[in-house]
Amino acid sequence: MSWLLGLLLMIWSSSGTVTHYGVGFQGQPMGCRAAGPYDTHNPWIVAVAPSSGLHCGDLVYIKGPAGANTGIVVDTCGGCGPTNLDLSEAGIERICGPSAGTCRVWYANVILP
Repeated sequence: MSWLLGLLLMIWSSSGTVTHYGVGFQGQPMGCRAAGPYDTHNPWIVAVAPSSGLHCGDLVYIKGPAGANTGIVVDTCGGCGPTNLDLSEAGIERICGPSAGTCRVWYANVILP
């Protein structure tokens, strides 16, 4: 079964750049229904461009120079290009490393069987 998940990840994979929201958004509502408020310490938060092909509730596996993380699309990012992701500060630290504001990543839409 794990080989099947690997195939799905390869089919839906892309590369791009991640940036972070910024602590000034702490407590602000997220764009997806029932997503709750933005929390800078939540590593699951992912925002995408409307043209990305990803949608509210999609799981996204993201791998960068410092590590990997799985997040959930909970918002849109109007200033992001189609291959850019906007992450919480906790998420970007896991993927890009401490004090990094941006980095290049590989990511995949995780589709559960």
